Amino acid sequence: KRLRYAAEAMSSLWPAAAWAAYVRRLRDAQDALGRLQDLAVAEPMLRDAAAREPGAAFGLGYIAARRGEFVADAGRALAAIGKLPAFLR
Repeated sequence: KRLRYAAEAMSSLWPAAAWAAYVRRLRDAQDALGRLQDLAVAEPMLRDAAAREPGAAFGLGYIAARRGEFVADAGRALAAIGKLPAFLR
């Protein structure tokens, strides 16, 4: 998150199109990693809740079903940063 904010603050120093692509890729990576963090926080909470409220198991099923997709999204977003010109990595 800090890298993205610093990049946005420095945007006037680089060509606009290249910088916009860089910031967009940072934002995409931040969003994808944030979804993974949300799953990591929610999963133990739902496990605890499922002991008292069986309906929480649906949340665990959602996490299990979507985890691979979210991991793949994060991998693609981080790989996109690596494809930028060296001066932007």
